[in-house]
Amino acid sequence: MDAIQQFLGQQNIIVPEEFVIGGASKRGWMTWTTAAVDNKRVIGAVPIVMDLLNFRPNMMSHYRSLSGWSFALSDYYE
Repeated sequence: MDAIQQFLGQQNIIVPEEFVIGGASKRGWMTWTTAAVDNKRVIGAVPIVMDLLNFRPNMMSHYRSLSGWSFALSDYYE
């Protein structure tokens, strides 16, 4: 956000004061982290990542909804 504000300021373009951030996987985790520490500029966050909150109920729901484990977890159960 600092880089965007600095670059746009140098280009004489309107500099945003607020941001909506997002990302998937590792960038999803960074979205959570950035939103947590910069609440003056971040007005929205769209993390596309499993949050791992309430891990056990989430895993049970995952298993029930697919009638088994996803192939993505095969390294962990085979």
